[in-house]
Amino acid sequence: MDNKFIRFYNQNRQLFWIIVCTIIAVIVLIHILNSFIKSNNIATKNTIKTPEEKKQIEKNYSVVTGKQLDTNNSNILNEFLDYCNNGKTDLAYNLLSNECKEILYPSVESFKENYCDKIFNAKKTYTYQAIISNNNYYTYQINISNDMLATGNISKSSIIDYYTIIENDNVKKLNINKFICKKNIEKIYQNEQIDVELAYKLVYYDYEIYSIKFKNNKYSKVALDSFKSPRNIYIEDEKGNKYFWANYEYGEDELVLNKGIEKNLNLKFNKEYKPSMKAKKIVFQNVILNNQEETSIEINI
Repeated sequence: MDNKFIRFYNQNRQLFWIIVCTIIAVIVLIHILNSFIKSNNIATKNTIKTPEEKKQIEKNYSVVTGKQLDTNNSNILNEFLDYCNNGKTDLAYNLLSNECKEILYPSVESFKENYCDKIFNAKKTYTYQAIISNNNYYTYQINISNDMLATGNISKSSIIDYYTIIENDNVKKLNINKFICKKNIEKIYQNEQIDVELAYKLVYYDYEIYSIKFKNNKYSKVALDSFKSPRNIYIEDEKGNKYFWANYEYGEDELVLNKGIEKNLNLKFNKEYKPSMKAKKIVFQNVILNNQEETSIEINI
């Protein structure tokens, strides 16, 4: 029997090894395919989400303090973003605060044209994360991206915005487009030369705008800045940090006051929103009187 097997093997050696190698290859291939299918199923399970999960990936705690925030904050964020995403502009507009409407979007049409149509021009998905909570102000970073399933667009570009939740008459409302709040100041600086009145400031996520009224009481001409340096006008916080104004927004003539004339200016400063770093004073370091005399003005805020 052994001799017959050996003789058969010798006569069919090449065929024998072809069959063995084929069997081994098939077994290995089946193993590889099974591993691939298993891995793919796990990945699919981890990445495919329900429609609600896809659009509402939320983190409702502050990344600064770790404090869990009111779950109603998520409700208004989801409502607003859903309304914008589905073309319900009127309903989204109703969720804006009175200040946000007054300062940024005085009508539904302006809100639609300048915000919704620019950002929600196709179906979007979104995520958000609470980043700053200060008294009754809750600021969230909003990441708005293309919905690849709805649009077929594989672009990974996204828009980052900052929404702040406040209360109007005990009802939660939104400030959007990086607008945080409006703060009344109502500080007055007066002398025989010039009157300065700080009315209010508009706080945005990455800058502040101060509304200031000036009046020249004495000189034929007062220049609020010599424009020799971009650091002549600034606000200073309690720790001595200085935040300089965006002097490219006004020309030299616009900062000149003729005698007896009042002028309102909105000066923008590069101060990011940090509640712990409160502005203490505003300084005009290089005021020029009658093209000759130099002086400075400091106003406590």
